[in-house]
Order: sequence, then structure tokens, then C-alpha cells
Amino acid sequence: MLKRGWTYMKIIGLSCDLKCLNLGLDLIKDFNKDQINIGHLELGKYPVELDKLPEENYKLQRNFIEKLKRIAPLMSTSVHFSSKAKWGHKEKRIRRIWLNEIRGLMEICQYCGVKWINIHLGQKSKKQSREDYLKKASESLREIISWKYNVAISIETSYQSETQEGDEVGIYFDDFWFIHQNVPEIFFTIDIGHNLISGESFWKYLCLLEKGMIISLHCHDNDGFCEHGKRGDPHRAVGEGITNWLEVKRFLGSKNIILIAENRDIIASEISLIKLHEIFIEGRI
Repeated sequence: MLKRGWTYMKIIGLSCDLKCLNLGLDLIKDFNKDQINIGHLELGKYPVELDKLPEENYKLQRNFIEKLKRIAPLMSTSVHFSSKAKWGHKEKRIRRIWLNEIRGLMEICQYCGVKWINIHLGQKSKKQSREDYLKKASESLREIISWKYNVAISIETSYQSETQEGDEVGIYFDDFWFIHQNVPEIFFTIDIGHNLISGESFWKYLCLLEKGMIISLHCHDNDGFCEHGKRGDPHRAVGEGITNWLEVKRFLGSKNIILIAENRDIIASEISLIKLHEIFIEGRI
């Protein structure tokens, strides 16, 4: 497993789902031919649908795993786990379902040499307190760490969508600090677009960055709000929203980290990869 204080060079990476995987791999090859190194791939999201029949989930997961086995030995790889997981759910039975799912994935990831699995903390019900959810989530995460797989876990910053029934946990720095204090082996991913929507400054995470606990940045852009004043997460290309990327560069300083272009179409991904290389590798902005 990755150790605290781990370091990489600054590396540009690409996030792909299965639908655009072949296009994404072709894009990486084209960039590498042009001497622009794309050194990491995040594959997601690992499909877990609790409302589907087990055989339906199994079929989706086998397809995902076959692709992962083909790619992971060839390049630095991470996996984005289902964002529907509820690690701090008040019912132990529900938590156990998610623990069983991620354990199976971790076995595969260790076999393939996957660096880490990216997760969301999940949603709590209106009746459950944030503190209770975080305590139960910490118990789940401690169990995951106790399995001692050679695969790190990174928790991504999130935001509250207006379509969600529950309250998202993992929006505020205090949530992550609680996890860090209780499960210090856990890493974190700052999603720049999500932080822009939530209004939570990434500068609050500086102490975790200094400790070497920020494993990556998810890089995409937005206006903070979408049409009609509602919060949205369009995952636009880097530079096509109101994010101050110079401030992101100042935040990182000389720290080495993986910057992952996380967009929803291949054109936006291409633009993001170019901009990330210009800003963080070439030093232009």
C-alpha cells in the first residue's frame, strides 16, 4: 500500500468510463506520440446497483474487471468505485453489503497492480447525524485497512446535489479531518469542480497536502451554479469555467501529485489534458 508522505512527479492523468475507454486510450497514445506524457488512467465507475438482480451486477462487474485486467499492467491505474456507497449507513447490514463489494474489487486490484481505489463518503439520511455517520464510516474504513491489501483508498471531496434525497457527507474539510484523525492510513482526492460548487476552499486541505495525504486532484470546471441558479456539475474542460487554476497551482506549489482530467466527453478531456500540461508541467497559464 502507498505510505504516508508518498511522492510522485507531477503527472497528468485521464479519467474514463467503459463507454469511452477505447477513445481515451487512443487519446493517451496520441498525446504520448506528441511528447506530452499522460501517465495515469482512472477507470470508473465500478458498477454496484443494489436495486439490480445479483446476476445483472455480476455481468456488469465482469465486463469492468476484464477491461481492468487488460489495462492496469500497462500503466499507472486507479479505479473509481460506485459513488452510491454508504460507508456510514445506520444499518450494519447495508454497510456490510458495500464492504463485501469493495473487498472483491480490492482483490482484483491487488492482482492487477492498481494503485488506489477512489470512493465517496456517501449520503446520510435526514434522521442520522453527521457525527454518527462519520463514526460508522470510520469503522468501515478501519476494517478495509485491516485487510492489508496492497491497494490504497482515497476519499474524494463531493458536493450536495439538489436531486439527492439524503445529505452528502464529504463536502466539508471537517469531514475529512475527522476521517484522517480516526483512520490515518486513508488518502484523499480533491475534486476541484466539486469544491467550486460547494464553496469549500481547497486551501483548507493544505495540512493534508503537506502531510502527503492528497493522492490526486480531479480536474474539471464549472460556473459554481448551472442554469436557473441550481447547482450543477457539468465537468467542463479545464479553463471553461470560473476556477482560478493559477490559485490551484499556487496551492500545490512544488508538491508532486497526479492531476486527473475528469470530463464527460472526449473533446473536453483533450482540452483539459492540454491545459493541465501547459499549466502544471510547462508552467504556462
